[in-house]
Amino acid sequence: MKFLFRKCKNLPLILTGDFNAEPNEAVYKTIRNKLSSAYNDGLNSEPMYTTWTKREGEKEMKRTLDYIFYAKEHLKVTSLLSIESQQLVKPIPNTQYPSDHFSLVTRFKFTNN
Repeated sequence: MKFLFRKCKNLPLILTGDFNAEPNEAVYKTIRNKLSSAYNDGLNSEPMYTTWTKREGEKEMKRTLDYIFYAKEHLKVTSLLSIESQQLVKPIPNTQYPSDHFSLVTRFKFTNN
């Protein structure tokens, strides 16, 4: 995080991806000490899950591992794609969703800071 902030200085910052960490883990908490979460701000919580898998020989798992973090000083969330709107009916990947992670989409606007 120090490297990222040193390189970005006072620029609008968006950090996205599969962090392989749930909201109760240290990775998530470390990032949230510096950046806001688009879904947490927009929906008052992270999605219930961003991956829903059932692999052979394993239990079915629904977990939140993907996030969109941003610098609240420069950006404001104006809209989000909800997981529920993606009409999920079975674990992924499948013929409808070729990835093992669902799409997270956020629209931002610049603030006047």
